[in-house]
Amino acid sequence: MKRLTAVTLAAALVFCAASVQAASINPTLDDRFQIRLGPFFANMNSTITVMGQEVDLEEQFDDSALTGALYLNWRVTPRINLEFGYSQLLRDESVTLDQSVPLGDLATLSAGSKFTGEFNTRVYRFGAAYSVFRNEKSEFGLSLGVSALNLEDILAFTPAGGPKITLYESDVTEPMGSIGISGTYAFSPQWSVNGRVGYLGVSLGDIDGTMWDVFGGVEFRPWKNIGFGLAYSYNDADITVQKDSADTDVNWTYHGPFAYVLIGFGTVAK
Repeated sequence: MKRLTAVTLAAALVFCAASVQAASINPTLDDRFQIRLGPFFANMNSTITVMGQEVDLEEQFDDSALTGALYLNWRVTPRINLEFGYSQLLRDESVTLDQSVPLGDLATLSAGSKFTGEFNTRVYRFGAAYSVFRNEKSEFGLSLGVSALNLEDILAFTPAGGPKITLYESDVTEPMGSIGISGTYAFSPQWSVNGRVGYLGVSLGDIDGTMWDVFGGVEFRPWKNIGFGLAYSYNDADITVQKDSADTDVNWTYHGPFAYVLIGFGTVAK
């Protein structure tokens, strides 16, 4: 009996020692802090519906833009992460019309008029994630958070020889609740893939709507603290803005490649 107990205790100690010594094969899974920063090459499809009239911005303006994004991660424990993200899409464009453009009951833009549109969105993401599954090669987690959505929209035109006329203008910022799932899989000490799907919703103040945020990419980590990533990002939103007792629908989809630098430092104790 004593011999059996000793063998059992020894086996337990060996198992515990192996668990402690087992380390992730890729530093991305163990970094205490991570920064991802880079340009986002966005293709866009956006509309604003004012007084029942839909205005397709891409009919008059470019359907692509170069912008940027920033993501920060603090791994508090091996399974708990605090996340921050910032992304933006800033558009300020104008075009001189070579023919009249009717906008239903909203207005008719005459030939020679200068049509101006500003469509600016900023999203600040704050969240906490918990890895429900984790081993030396992969992890899968769930997240909850609060984000802030800022919308700045202006539609205006300037008739030839006349004053500027604003058709629609708004500037609102409201919080949004968010939930999401994310995962990482390391193929080797240098290569890994990661992805996430997030859903944001708001029905507060001047904004009511939903947003989907999807991200998937591959990362190469040639050095311990520095790596590079290439991902594809997709964002789709259906937002209603209330102003002066009138509802304006703002819809957008933007997607495209996100190329970034990864900086990771610190190691979480096992």
